[in-house]
Amino acid sequence: MPNRIETATGTSTALDIDLTLIDEGAANGEQSSLVANNTAGTTRWRAVLLYFELTAGTSPTAGGNYEFYLIRGDAEGGAITDDFAAASAASLAIVNSHLIDVITNPTTDTGQTVAQSMTTEYMGVLGPEWGVGFVNESGATTGSTGFDQQFVLHLPEIQT
Repeated sequence: MPNRIETATGTSTALDIDLTLIDEGAANGEQSSLVANNTAGTTRWRAVLLYFELTAGTSPTAGGNYEFYLIRGDAEGGAITDDFAAASAASLAIVNSHLIDVITNPTTDTGQTVAQSMTTEYMGVLGPEWGVGFVNESGATTGSTGFDQQFVLHLPEIQT
């Protein structure tokens, strides 16, 4: 019987990042808490599927974007992380982190909810720890309610 190539998938987990009332502009970015990917005796995941739902604030620009970035860290005492990200969710000016994807706001409607899934699979391995950076380029502060962030770790192409 031939071997099969499958994708190993983890459990859906809430991502620790606060996207409420984020001002527009790269200097006003936010980051999630970093997620360990180097625990002995557990799967070292190669990629992550991310699911985001967020709500626009007052009068966003139609076609404005919400940008999501991959933050990697060395997990060896936290000495090196992209854009000097902290271990816990915090404000972060995004400069050199790699863009994962964007969600485009389709209208100028206050309270417009948008949602999208995205993956890091094309970006190479996650590394010993990872997180997500967020930049609001929508033309308005993000809303105060209606947010959900989840992630599912996966390891593509496992031979069984």
